Amino acid sequence: MSDITKPIWFDDVWVRIKEQTGTPDWPAVHGVENFVLALCFLYSVGAIDVTQDGELVRCD
Repeated sequence: MSDITKPIWFDDVWVRIKEQTGTPDWPAVHGVENFVLALCFLYSVGAIDVTQDGELVRCD
């Protein structure tokens, strides 16, 4: 999520992640369930937040 510099919708982040999985740079393939768990972790440690509109935003 380090490349996210402005609020972004969940679906848009998922598309980015999904495009990268299964490639030589990122050979592991994860489903949306693991992605949601990762977002829950990032939220719980204060790395991301959710805007009033429901977009994900990186915390500084």
